[in-house]
Amino acid sequence: MKKLILSLSLIILFPAKDFASHLLGGEISWQCMGTGEYIFKLKLYRDCSGISLSATDSLAVNGHPTLCGIQLTTLSITDLSPAGCGYNCTGGDPRSVEEIIYTSAPIIVDGIPPATGWIFSYSNCCRNSLDNLSGSSGGVLGFSLKSIMYPYQNQNTNPCFDSSPEFIEPPHSSTIGYSYNYIPFAIDAEGDSVQYTFTSASDAPSSNCTSPFFAPTLNFSAPYNVSNQLPGIVNFNASTGSLEINNTSTIGNFATCSKVTSYKCGIKVAEIFRDVNFRFEASIPINSGGINTPPNLTPPFIDLGTGLQTSFADTVFAGDTVLFNLQLSDYEINTSGNPFQNVTVNLIGTQVGANGTNSAACNTPPCLTATGGFPTTAPVAVNKNCTWVTSNDHLGLNYPCAYMPNTHYFLAQYKDNVCPVNASSANIFSITVLPTVPRPLVSNSGGSLTVNATGYNYQWYANRFPVAGATNQSHTPTFNASYQCRIIDPATGAGNYSERVLLNTLVDNLESKYNLVVYPNPTTENITVQLNKVIGKNISLKMMNSVGQLIYENNFKNNNEHLQHNINCKKIANGNYKLLIDVDGDVQAKEVVILQ
Repeated sequence: MKKLILSLSLIILFPAKDFASHLLGGEISWQCMGTGEYIFKLKLYRDCSGISLSATDSLAVNGHPTLCGIQLTTLSITDLSPAGCGYNCTGGDPRSVEEIIYTSAPIIVDGIPPATGWIFSYSNCCRNSLDNLSGSSGGVLGFSLKSIMYPYQNQNTNPCFDSSPEFIEPPHSSTIGYSYNYIPFAIDAEGDSVQYTFTSASDAPSSNCTSPFFAPTLNFSAPYNVSNQLPGIVNFNASTGSLEINNTSTIGNFATCSKVTSYKCGIKVAEIFRDVNFRFEASIPINSGGINTPPNLTPPFIDLGTGLQTSFADTVFAGDTVLFNLQLSDYEINTSGNPFQNVTVNLIGTQVGANGTNSAACNTPPCLTATGGFPTTAPVAVNKNCTWVTSNDHLGLNYPCAYMPNTHYFLAQYKDNVCPVNASSANIFSITVLPTVPRPLVSNSGGSLTVNATGYNYQWYANRFPVAGATNQSHTPTFNASYQCRIIDPATGAGNYSERVLLNTLVDNLESKYNLVVYPNPTTENITVQLNKVIGKNISLKMMNSVGQLIYENNFKNNNEHLQHNINCKKIANGNYKLLIDVDGDVQAKEVVILQ
């Protein structure tokens, strides 16, 4: 694919947007490639009674000094209509949903985002008619999506270092009268932690790329609001995005807007805003006189407390082989046609092998596989034998800070084949992989920290972030912090993190000895270091970010009784920094905050 390199030009051509496309939702995401470039992805959904979308489109960009837009071309178009139900996108049926995925060419995005981030957005006309947004009758409301890339540790995005989360589940159709789970399941391939929340839907933006991003908020109509966007929400899990829904009586089309925020080492790096529709239709009767409901999924694991197979979580040690069954059944009888229902189950996750059969094609091989692969369809019941051979690689010991993303999540999606709307549900289950190397201990001898494990590769961390150059069994800190050491066996890759040791014994003696003052703090421009009685003293000033990278250094001999030294912070990114002040070997650390 052709590489795109940003120039100083702000000129880019945008294709005209389609009118009355009946958009149902979508999101914008990006992937960091091994070449250091990004590929941006725009995923859109429309109901098929609207106008087809263009073969090419674009993203707008706000907040970047030289980039105004990103050109996109169509990657795929998929008809998501339920199989065998007699309607599809070709016929223009409003119940049919089409998924269109656009991607960019590999692109270099150079610079450091501001604190407000770089905003990538898309807009179009129009939404379909909705029952929970004010003024939506006739499908006249505009539609916009946005995603935000935030700064991380003053790190330039050229080369890229982070991929955003990406949602899996498409817009949803269901019948009323039963409880089920809808799980959007945003995957972050790097193991960054994610958090979900509801947010407002947006109209088309009224800003351009050289001004701050602004898109008018669309108002929910009573009884709906931002935190209660659908009929029948029973529970919302902010950690997984799982929605438990029990809509007993309300039929219609409903907009939802949520966002997933990803955190790398506790620092916000991306927000993906997702717009998606829910369609509720009338219940479908079955032969017993009741209504059709989703198949039943048996929990895959044994609860060690009760001995019953009721758990969706398991814990193993690296090197263990995980064996479990995915058991799905639906004994409801149809009122016409084939009396028995077909059931389908699919398993999704960063550790699931391609098609559920390739043990080498996932985020971190070995991969989870299943006999016959995924998805699987069968009459009445499915029983899938699943296998995952875990390894030390599944501990996540190479994560950029002292944190192990060693809990792996899997999404089981399942449905029947009843028409006109399949009854579906989903469950998330997890497998936590524990290290086989015991957690080492740390001793403190006169301010020198030593980990009680020999023959390993070492990396020391202060307040969860690596200390530059601290790669020996012992480390002598220069500032107070919470310290721990990561050890990795160079032969096997097995390892662990030590216990945390809080060091607060470094004497803050420069205030009393030399009247040290550091101001203003926080600062927006300069930081001043003020010392007294320092004539003839050797002075060293160093500023480091939270990962131990040196941001500023100045070493000199002071020739005056007093020192008033200014540090220009205008070109330093927002964040928390350690300022080390050394006066003839007396060292003190000050935390400074820069807010541009």
